[in-house]
Amino acid sequence: MGRDAVILTYKFTDPVAFGGEHSTLGDVARRVAQHAGLTLTPDPEPEQGLFARTDSYSFVKAGVPSLFLHPGPAGAGKAASATYCSNHYHQPSDDLAQPLDWEAAANFVQLNFDIVRAIADERRRPAWRRGDYFGALFEGAASTSK
Repeated sequence: MGRDAVILTYKFTDPVAFGGEHSTLGDVARRVAQHAGLTLTPDPEPEQGLFARTDSYSFVKAGVPSLFLHPGPAGAGKAASATYCSNHYHQPSDDLAQPLDWEAAANFVQLNFDIVRAIADERRRPAWRRGDYFGALFEGAASTSK
């Protein structure tokens, strides 16, 4: 379905902001999620290195803080992701015939919009965390003391 592995088949309550821990973008995402009644969940499988395997990583390679949102593993999330990855990810069956929870999809789009809007409204540019791997890698390219 071209969801880039964003599974929107269930009501989500705990989005994951992959890469958020590396920059101030994580703070913005957390604040916006809380305002929406959601709780950000840390990367549930850090050993998978998903942040470095997403399309948003192209920004990171250029020194630009980035994050990738996923609906999260709570409730039906973990099983839905496992089913999708086992049966449909990069398969011909990953098409528009797959189920979609339209309310969850609308909420996910709204969350993404609200985070982008909050980033745009910040007084400061997104910055890497000082002492973080990426903060050290891109030192001088806007790092923060947080």
